[in-house]
Amino acid sequence: MFDDLNELLKTWGYLALFIGTFLEGETILIVAGVLASRGTLNLHYAILSAFCGSMFGDQCVFLLARYKSSWVLKKFSKWDDKISRALRLLERNSIWLLMCFRFFYGLRNVISIAAGLSQVPKGKFAFLNGIGAFVWAMSFGYGGFYVGKKFEKYLDEAKSYEIKILIGIGIVVVIYWLYKKLRKKKPTDIPA
Repeated sequence: MFDDLNELLKTWGYLALFIGTFLEGETILIVAGVLASRGTLNLHYAILSAFCGSMFGDQCVFLLARYKSSWVLKKFSKWDDKISRALRLLERNSIWLLMCFRFFYGLRNVISIAAGLSQVPKGKFAFLNGIGAFVWAMSFGYGGFYVGKKFEKYLDEAKSYEIKILIGIGIVVVIYWLYKKLRKKKPTDIPA
């Protein structure tokens, strides 16, 4: 069964990672990094997939906002305040914002929409988006990889305590069962 799962991940994992990072995706990239630490995925291909998915997703949102602004504003009307704030931020410091926005949860699509609605040139957005996507993919990919390596180390250490932990859990379960059993016993009624 695990061989089938590993094969499935090796075959479709990069596509799933691309789609996941196209839509949002820190979590899926961290998971891919952990899987790479276990040898299921290649870390560099995972980072490349995440970079492409993230950059392409943001470019699509940017271009959609640039060329279909009325539809985007109608579709995302609940984000009006956030988009207005993002536009003000873009006016003050567009370079840093466009490179770093994907590191702040909940800002990715808002900033891409605001950039598309603003006067930010397409080339500038693509260049800064690419730098940000690259740094983001490397950070979360390697972060997941090292978390996976550390977790694996602790699992290896935990194996030496496995029997002791199972015995401890068994004792706790038996004590809890006895407690519940004794608590349910009612004193026999004494006739008056």
